[in-house]
Amino acid sequence: MSRAGRPPEPKIRQLKNKLELLFLSGWSFTVDENGQKKVIDNIANLMPVLNLKEKDFKKCLQGGACYEEALKKLFAITGINENRWDMPLMDFGHSLQLTRKSIFRQLKIDGYNIDFNSRICSNTVFDTFNSLQGYSEVYYYSMNERGKINKALIALDRCDVRQIDEERGNYPDHIIACRILECGFDYKGICFPTVNKLVFMVETVEVRGEIVTIYTSKPKMKNDMLYGIALGLDTNTVAPFPCATRVVIKYIGQRDSVLKDYDNDENNLREKYRGLFEKSDIDPVILNYIDNRISANDTVLTMSPPGVF
Repeated sequence: MSRAGRPPEPKIRQLKNKLELLFLSGWSFTVDENGQKKVIDNIANLMPVLNLKEKDFKKCLQGGACYEEALKKLFAITGINENRWDMPLMDFGHSLQLTRKSIFRQLKIDGYNIDFNSRICSNTVFDTFNSLQGYSEVYYYSMNERGKINKALIALDRCDVRQIDEERGNYPDHIIACRILECGFDYKGICFPTVNKLVFMVETVEVRGEIVTIYTSKPKMKNDMLYGIALGLDTNTVAPFPCATRVVIKYIGQRDSVLKDYDNDENNLREKYRGLFEKSDIDPVILNYIDNRISANDTVLTMSPPGVF
């Protein structure tokens, strides 16, 4: 209870920013004002609809306490429930079908993006997502456990190409949101196609902040096996150093169709498709694709710790 004996008034973090994103998404509604129809399509016009004085409205916009009646009315007229309003800003924007680039531009944030000319082609991005959306299994020799083979899941979750309206200011990101679910860590990041390859750039969700980059062939049709190389860190040394390992990716299926065999629980799926294995446990065909050995006459360019050759 507050000092006045009343419960604290509710608030919405970054309400002004979230309203800006809401109107950017094309949301608006019409009210009857003195017998005339008035379109509410900006923040300023929203104040009288919520029956708030200017001082109280500004306080709400800044994330301060707001009258419960006003917030209930906001939830009702927007059709957005309290849980969504409580989302982090980027997640709230994504829930409105806004792309990351659009959110950054609207809020004047110095966001990050990767605008290489070789990848800025929305059709290519959507074709790739259409071929690989859902889950794939990935195999590679572990960078940390020598001689062990890592089997993990790759999940392609979302493609920021659908429902793009550049005239309204919703600009495509040309990326695919992806995750790699490994036995030791979960990785989260982006995937995008270039002219002749597919690139995954992910980092650990845990505090270690390790970044892994994977380059593979592009899928030419559904169920294509992808072959490539992963770049990361060998942490089994005093000073972790860069290393690489061959990778093969094998498509499993779309999210809903895969999860229905696992009680619609991704954790059950993870138990089957991730872990560290001996070579004897892996299909010989897969082993051949990820074999890191080279012949005696080949040369490898490698970065090693001081004194190791």
